[in-house]
Amino acid sequence: MAFIIKVLSLLTTIATTLFLTVEGIKRGLLIVSTVFGLVKFLVMIIFIGLLLMILYFLFQPGTSRSESQ
Repeated sequence: MAFIIKVLSLLTTIATTLFLTVEGIKRGLLIVSTVFGLVKFLVMIIFIGLLLMILYFLFQPGTSRSESQ
């Protein structure tokens, strides 16, 4: 009887450890994916801003100097 209780206790401990490990990994991956999503959004905003700035400077009239004087 004591052997059966020890085996059940061991199996319960292993199952609990695996469950807590899996849940911790899921929660960690959720946090990491949220952070990467925010970083991706910020990079996209910066890229669009730089693109608009380049287009503004390319099409701004009267900024080019004449080489021959």
